[in-house]
Amino acid sequence: MKFSTDIVYFTVSTVTKYYKAIKIYIETYYNTKRMHSGLDYKSPKDFEKYNS
Repeated sequence: MKFSTDIVYFTVSTVTKYYKAIKIYIETYYNTKRMHSGLDYKSPKDFEKYNS
């Protein structure tokens, strides 16, 4: 019984780490540095810098 509990914990731990890594990627690269067509192909930081 303990063996199956360990497997479930390992899976949840790995999934949690995966989601955290994806969140960090989105917040640090995808939403800040990537050019967006809706922002005239500028990154959000550049768009805000030149249009404020």
